[in-house]
Amino acid sequence: MPRIITVAAAAVALAFSGLSAGAVESTYKATSTATPEAAWKKIGDFCGIATWHPAVEKCVLSDDGKKRTLSLKGGGTIVETLVGWDDNAHSYT
Repeated sequence: MPRIITVAAAAVALAFSGLSAGAVESTYKATSTATPEAAWKKIGDFCGIATWHPAVEKCVLSDDGKKRTLSLKGGGTIVETLVGWDDNAHSYT
């Protein structure tokens, strides 16, 4: 039976990247046959988004690990702040 994996992702933020600066909150839900552990291994790295998100060309993590700067394919930059992290619940905000 497929498991529902809930992930806070930059999908909506990327869609709004051309709008004026401001906080954008997004939640992305997807159905997968992967175990939660396998899905988290792929998407759980806060700056690993460039390896799986098609719109992200590069991610640079701040020295303190709490901000990521996403360079978008075709231009544009998004800076996101890590608010919360729960490795056991496979979740970050």
